[in-house]
Amino acid sequence: LLFDTNVEQRVNDFVSAAIAQANVTRTNHIMWTMGDDFNYQYAESWFRNMDRLIHYVNKDGRVHALYSTPSIYTDAKHASNESWPLKQDDYFPYADSTNAYWTGYFTSRPTFKGYVRMLSGYYL
Repeated sequence: LLFDTNVEQRVNDFVSAAIAQANVTRTNHIMWTMGDDFNYQYAESWFRNMDRLIHYVNKDGRVHALYSTPSIYTDAKHASNESWPLKQDDYFPYADSTNAYWTGYFTSRPTFKGYVRMLSGYYL
């Protein structure tokens, strides 16, 4: 959270992270998705904090922060005329704990589906 007492530290953290990210993404345009599961149940306070962070980051002047969309981001990346390498291998699945693989954000109930698949062999 952003409070009057920690504005400078939060801005410094944000700017440092933005510069580090820009150094590995070939252009100064970076996208950070904000939030996590259930963060927007209290959207008013979430966006109020984001508004304040964006305000103070822009007031600092080292980087420019804004709300955006995927299409605005990809348009800016495309306009940079940067050449991008073609990825030809597979992505390694991310796991945040044992047997909890994030192989697709749009899958639902993977454990249940795994049990159904495994156990359905017994009924054939």
